[in-house]
Amino acid sequence: MLPLAGDQPPTNAADLAQSLQRGLAQQGVTAEVRAEGGWPSLSLLAIQLARIDRPKPLTKTATGEQVSIARFDVTGTPVDIEGMPATVHAHFSQLNCGLGRGTAGDGPWQLIVQSAGSGRLELEAAKTDIEQGVHRIVSELASRQGATVKSTTLNLTSISPRSVKFEASCTAKVFIATATLTVVGQLEIDDQLNARLIGLSVSGDGMVASMAQGMIQPRLTELNGKVIPLGEYVAAGLTVQDLKISTGEMVRLEANFAAAT
Repeated sequence: MLPLAGDQPPTNAADLAQSLQRGLAQQGVTAEVRAEGGWPSLSLLAIQLARIDRPKPLTKTATGEQVSIARFDVTGTPVDIEGMPATVHAHFSQLNCGLGRGTAGDGPWQLIVQSAGSGRLELEAAKTDIEQGVHRIVSELASRQGATVKSTTLNLTSISPRSVKFEASCTAKVFIATATLTVVGQLEIDDQLNARLIGLSVSGDGMVASMAQGMIQPRLTELNGKVIPLGEYVAAGLTVQDLKISTGEMVRLEANFAAAT
């Protein structure tokens, strides 16, 4: 599902590009959009991502007018994701889409991908950048309770092509007391490119750790088992043909997609 701006649906390629660029901006995504070809059969839709800042979820909607896209490209070289630089290359072919704006005929317009022929996704980020991102998130949570996170260390281990185990150790301080907290968990991705966080927990010793655990564990409990439907944004109508997550100095996700049967 891709957000569109305006009270009327697009009627040509230029309208679609402008509407999609403004719609993404309203959802926290800074990007440049280009569309080519006749309407409603486009030869190309390309999105050049610059920044993704807490995007808002979209509500599924019914579709009306149909639009076809021969090639759909999404790139970010790099893209700033919540303050973390990453590189994104995604290419999809033979997309069949619909335009809709909610079952009651209200709400924002959307371009909804219903099926596609094939696709490939490559996503890469430096481990040090991910570590800094985790540090910022934990520091923000801790500061609300008067604690200061001095340092964060992140360890990532691929335990299967579609699963990564992570362990983040944070040194926190309140007044003169210092303690180390360790957050562990696992990320798994299925055939529909649904990402799921499992086994999330936090541990530590001492007064500072106990206070931080009380603050962080409820949030981890909310996230535990939660599904992040990545496929709704980049691979609707496709299934994962093969997927690999590799770790090291660079963390990389590669996936090839085929039409759903």
